[in-house]
Amino acid sequence: MDTTRLSVVCFGQQNWDYCWTGKQQLLSRLAARGHRVLYVDPEWAGAAGASTSAWAALRPERSHAGLTREGPGELLVYRYAPVRGLGWRLNQRHRPRALARVASALGFTGGVALALRPPALDLVPAVRPRGLLYYAVDEMTAFGERSADERRAVRAAEDRMLRAADVALAVSERLHRRFLTVQPRAYYLPNGADVEHFAPDALAAAPPLADLPPTQGPVLGFVGQVDERLDQELVAAVARARPDWTVLLAGRVKPGVDVATLGGLPNVHLLGYRDYADLPSVLQRFDVCLVPYRRTELTRSCNPLKVFEYLATGRPVVATDLDGLQWCRHAIEIA
Repeated sequence: MDTTRLSVVCFGQQNWDYCWTGKQQLLSRLAARGHRVLYVDPEWAGAAGASTSAWAALRPERSHAGLTREGPGELLVYRYAPVRGLGWRLNQRHRPRALARVASALGFTGGVALALRPPALDLVPAVRPRGLLYYAVDEMTAFGERSADERRAVRAAEDRMLRAADVALAVSERLHRRFLTVQPRAYYLPNGADVEHFAPDALAAAPPLADLPPTQGPVLGFVGQVDERLDQELVAAVARARPDWTVLLAGRVKPGVDVATLGGLPNVHLLGYRDYADLPSVLQRFDVCLVPYRRTELTRSCNPLKVFEYLATGRPVVATDLDGLQWCRHAIEIA
């Protein structure tokens, strides 16, 4: 047995193909170095991907939505295909058994389980790991408009995960301090960036994107999901104060988020989701990179990945005053 080659089963916080973030950076590099990775999507396959049996995902003669291969190296993505006719409750009970069969057939039992969200604790036993690692990249209790009881339930679920884990990793120092009150083997692991992908030379060599709008004056740019973290009022105030400047926001709008504050401004452009490979072409249009986040319970514990990528470009970075940016205050401007 090759003890230097890991088998990692990662229980995702978002589906693999939702957007390229730190989890893809980490896991794709593990696969490129010869380790085996199975990423478990948190969501089920849609009706079009449903099968009479999740075991069908392993039949080589069939193309199945439940199991796909990503490159480089051995990196597989598994999404549970619900059994038609069982209903939600029975499918929920069947899902761990289906995952256990997939993991066993592919040789992923007895490896390392990496959980990115507390509810994954119910699925972890299916892969019979020799070790469990919990890695938190957000303050889980702060998502959405939760009641006090819901927040307490989420915190309790995360505490159960922390106690069950052999090691816990926190993306921010604030999360790390809290984790240490529950799990003594908790460590601070901030984000990073693919420096070569975002280096000035890479931006200069990136092909222009024909669908980007024409701009005037200095271009202020943001890359990331447009959601409740984004201070739309602040962005709109800047755009109104500087009508001869352009603001580009590159990222999908989270469902349910109203962007009417920005939509009517002629010098603000919502570019929608952009593939990771195209980000250098987007960033080459920026004169200044923005992190216009509101100060909330969610952003107090964040460690924005985009700041690392922005800094790699060599362009100026302007951000609101977030706790997670104390480490780079010397290199950015705080608004």
